[in-house]
Amino acid sequence: MTSGSGNDKHPQNRHPIRTYWLTAGLAAIIVAIITVSLTHRSTGSGSNPGATEPTSHTPLSSPASSPGGSTGTQPSPGTVLLKKQGVQLTQGYQLSFIDPTLRPMSIPSGCPGGEDLSVCGGGVISSAPAQLAVYPGRAGFSECQADTTYVSGFADPNGQSLTGTTLCVTTSHRLAVCYVTTDTTQAGTAAPGLIMDITVYVNT
Repeated sequence: MTSGSGNDKHPQNRHPIRTYWLTAGLAAIIVAIITVSLTHRSTGSGSNPGATEPTSHTPLSSPASSPGGSTGTQPSPGTVLLKKQGVQLTQGYQLSFIDPTLRPMSIPSGCPGGEDLSVCGGGVISSAPAQLAVYPGRAGFSECQADTTYVSGFADPNGQSLTGTTLCVTTSHRLAVCYVTTDTTQAGTAAPGLIMDITVYVNT
């Protein structure tokens, strides 16, 4: 009887298993709350709402340049393309007026050569489709363009000197004004030829 009355005075000793499960459940709830709190903090710091998202920029393509240059316009007739003084064109050589160096080239076989102006054994001659006119005196673009008295053969058929005259050579798109300063084609020298001051213009 004495032990029974002692247990009634301490009710917590009546159900030790219930007390254990209550304590364990409370601990589990506390652990769950702490875990959720830590997870929420970790997610919030990773998102960083103040940071800006990187944006991609597509590079702008540069405008294509026109085939004619910055303006796309073609040079007008009379525009100087090439200019060279003291060009020596001797027998067996030819000139092309599209060559920026205006350097005489040897004629490989036959005369005239395939270029615009040649010096052959009989004198000065042009090659088709180039057309040759002889202007009496120093001429410029306007005089040569207006002179359409083209020769069909040699520029000096009568054996006269071309010194002081201008050879006007018209090609498909260019006009070469060749002022002759020296002509030795009829002098019987070892290397007969011409010395010319040449200016090449846009024709059409």
